[in-house]
Amino acid sequence: MAEPEEAVLFERRQRVGRFLTYERKRIGTHIGFDLCPSPVWDILLDLYLARRTAPAIQIWSLCVASNIPTSTAHRRISEMIDGGILVRSTAGGRVMVSLSGDYVDKLDRLLDDVAGLFPTPQPCECNSTR
Repeated sequence: MAEPEEAVLFERRQRVGRFLTYERKRIGTHIGFDLCPSPVWDILLDLYLARRTAPAIQIWSLCVASNIPTSTAHRRISEMIDGGILVRSTAGGRVMVSLSGDYVDKLDRLLDDVAGLFPTPQPCECNSTR
């Protein structure tokens, strides 16, 4: 079981991550995903937010989350695997991807930093990660 402080940090990071995901969706909806693409960021957020319930996610799901054509998403994911950002695995014949430990730590620090920009409590209680 996580220490109480770790649980509080985890929840705060999740709220900030959900807020950033929500923000990306609003930008895409109002301005257009084609004008403001950020597939790597979308993929990183999706994996980060899902890691407690789904430590690894199928590649096709990440392609959808990236808001770019599937072939481009596959290239970006391959680049991130080659760069050590993501880890590839298989489960039941499906290709899965997860964040490397180094990038979980980097995203933890980034979300802690971003959380400091907001007054307490955090600005978003969004329930959706997609």
